[in-house]
Amino acid sequence: MNSWDDTSYNWGPLPPPGTPEYPEPKPQRDPLEGRYEPWTRKPLFYWPILSRGEFVGHIWASQHHNSAGQVRILSRNDFSWMDVWRERLDTACKQGLRPVDAVQRWVGAPEDPIGGYIPADAPVLDAPNLDTLYQRTNPGGPAAPGPLIQDGEFPDGTPVNRAQGWGPLVSTPITTYPSTTDSPIRYLPIVKSGNLIAYLWASTANDAAGYLPRAAAGRTAQIAAGLWKLRITEGYEQNVPPLEILNRCRSFPEDHMSGMIQPHMPDAELATLQQLVNLAQQ
Repeated sequence: MNSWDDTSYNWGPLPPPGTPEYPEPKPQRDPLEGRYEPWTRKPLFYWPILSRGEFVGHIWASQHHNSAGQVRILSRNDFSWMDVWRERLDTACKQGLRPVDAVQRWVGAPEDPIGGYIPADAPVLDAPNLDTLYQRTNPGGPAAPGPLIQDGEFPDGTPVNRAQGWGPLVSTPITTYPSTTDSPIRYLPIVKSGNLIAYLWASTANDAAGYLPRAAAGRTAQIAAGLWKLRITEGYEQNVPPLEILNRCRSFPEDHMSGMIQPHMPDAELATLQQLVNLAQQ
């Protein structure tokens, strides 16, 4: 067959009966267009956010990269303040401000009724990376989520742009479930803004599990991967059976970068992981 003729192409199996249909993902702009990257592995500055005099979390800015974001106290249920600061950061990025300059101009500004404020006498604190700030904000809590590539580098420091060097050329494997299996698998769809962007799957017979991005979702699915892979890894470290990971992930609220799994979505089953790979390529 010709490369441009798909009339006889095998698109793989159809979804099992009962699997919900989702619209074909519309062409989406880069989710980070006009925004600071909300993750970093590099040094950063951070400031406390108070609401009605109570500490609710931190706002941070990379010292040398175009990254900024917030870390909330997980024990508090009031996180609507984060939307205010997210909008402020987006506006500052569109204005071309460096992340540090953007945050500095809000120090001592009047309190927002929803977003709170940064005290005028708040010290400028620093941390070597975002993971450290996460631990300072929530000791013993989860690590900072984020994609494999941050600050233009892989976790071992190897630049994505090889013109900038080759890095140490040594990678430390992440300890998590095996990412392949010959057994049947169960899976759940991950949805963001009404679009199917990826699948979360687990083996029915062994300890394999993983995140499978949908090709049509492009960079949206790539960015979403960091948080879902973190959740999978946390399950592995807690000795949670892979199938239980599927159930656990139904309970997470929607994340503005990574989407969600519908709480009452039934899992579907396929005979092989390759069948799900075929679905993800459609």
